[in-house]
Amino acid sequence: MSSILPSQLTPEELQLLSNYPALQPPAGVTPNFKDAPNHGKVQIIPTSLLLCIATIFVLNRVYMKTCIVRKYTWDDLTLSVAMTGAVAHYAASTYGVCNGRIGVHEWNVNIPQAASSHFLIPTYLVTILIPFTFLFLKLTFFIVYRHVFGPMRWMRISANLGAVFTTLFYVIMIVCALLYATHRRGKPWFSHVNTRFEKLADDLSVPQSSVNLAFDLYILILPIAAVTKLQMATRRRIGIIFILSTGLLACAGSILSIVYRAQIQRTNDKFWAFASVNTVTLVEMFVGIICACMPAAAHTCRHHLASYDSVKNKARLGNEILLLGHHKTNTASSPFLERGNRDAKSSSDGRVDLGALEYPMPVLAKPPQIVIRGGGPEDLNYEPIHLTWSSP
Repeated sequence: MSSILPSQLTPEELQLLSNYPALQPPAGVTPNFKDAPNHGKVQIIPTSLLLCIATIFVLNRVYMKTCIVRKYTWDDLTLSVAMTGAVAHYAASTYGVCNGRIGVHEWNVNIPQAASSHFLIPTYLVTILIPFTFLFLKLTFFIVYRHVFGPMRWMRISANLGAVFTTLFYVIMIVCALLYATHRRGKPWFSHVNTRFEKLADDLSVPQSSVNLAFDLYILILPIAAVTKLQMATRRRIGIIFILSTGLLACAGSILSIVYRAQIQRTNDKFWAFASVNTVTLVEMFVGIICACMPAAAHTCRHHLASYDSVKNKARLGNEILLLGHHKTNTASSPFLERGNRDAKSSSDGRVDLGALEYPMPVLAKPPQIVIRGGGPEDLNYEPIHLTWSSP
């Protein structure tokens, strides 16, 4: 943007400036301040979809920790903070697209629009939220690694070192963002544009993304190296490595973030470039959150599949009880059933016709005696209890 607004403008001056673009358009291009094409709308679709998926994974994690495991750990806190930061980043960048002209070529933005808080405040919030969110997101992985691979000394040391360096780096980035991106007290937001401090904040974006990529690769390689050293079936090892490899999507987001941030520094059309940077940054955040919730999703699936298998086994056991041998004895002489011998029908393969089970419980011809065989009352707490029917 080529000019800086004074702190006070009359309505006439604002009306006059609204006819001038914030950036000189290319030759032959006429500025369009009303309905210019906005490729920032494309940002909303994939980021909203990833937000929904990440929310489902986080809710499943909450369900697993609350209802199945009934135990919380420090990574639950860090992931909650990271999810809050990612949602705030999504809200700020989406607001900037819908109201702040982010995603529009800068020659289609007039000077008052470029100076409005609808653009400047979302951009400032995004600058602060990026290192804040990545700090807690990456700490989540290191805490999980320390918990899962704790018996492996080298893995425990690697996770501790990763957590320390991650904390130091992102705390420095947060402090720098607050110092360089915050406008000075008593001055309007636009007074900070095109200043030395804003340029310093822009210059830190590419190095920050590069170090972020290095952390992503470190987080990806650590568990894969640990899994390869464990004694387990090859099929299971390949499955775990495949799940961990989903972190490659976060690495791809980091690479694209470096590319687009480098483009921002080389172009004057920053309104147009901001949309791409926000998109790949949100993709990296939400994919990282999904990857952090993968173990909880696997735990929930195993828990409910085990319950389903238990029910299925009980049903199969019940069917096996109903299997009868070839009925060579005369069932009519049974002392137990007066009507059941007329209704129970045996097929040629020895299976009882289940239709007979629809009748009410038949009346016993003679009251039986129940004898419990066991060593004492304490046997009632264990299964099985042997029941013997005997006639008086």
